Amino acid sequence: MTLRLATLGTALAALISCESPDACPEEAQETGLQIGTIADSCRCNEASFDLGTGDSSFKTLAEGDEITMIYGPQGGWHIWGSVRVKNTRDVVKIHFTALDTVSQMTVVDVTNQVALAMEDECTGPYPGMYGFLDTDPLAEGELDTP
Repeated sequence: MTLRLATLGTALAALISCESPDACPEEAQETGLQIGTIADSCRCNEASFDLGTGDSSFKTLAEGDEITMIYGPQGGWHIWGSVRVKNTRDVVKIHFTALDTVSQMTVVDVTNQVALAMEDECTGPYPGMYGFLDTDPLAEGELDTP
């Protein structure tokens, strides 16, 4: 089975975007927030993310990179997903999906609400997301085992 991480851009961007840069100074005045504080200045910049892998640290994935599938002690298979998020709050919701490239079937579909391990004031990774492989839909023919 060859896997491709599904496009997360639209879904993740919608979840991590807080405001537009133009709205930040007005919102700060209305709510009493001080622009220039770490969290508020970060949220005024465009939110973005990098897709990666890794069980304990973030490792960037480029288009076409392979991901190692791990056979778990209880008999299932999983992959590690990681994300590095920029210009958001330190708690985000991540929808993690992966596709089998041959059949185009979704084999990982999990949502996590997580606290980022902040690297600096505006950027934080979250490594070690389990992507449990659901291969039941592929149980026909030679695709029955990852």
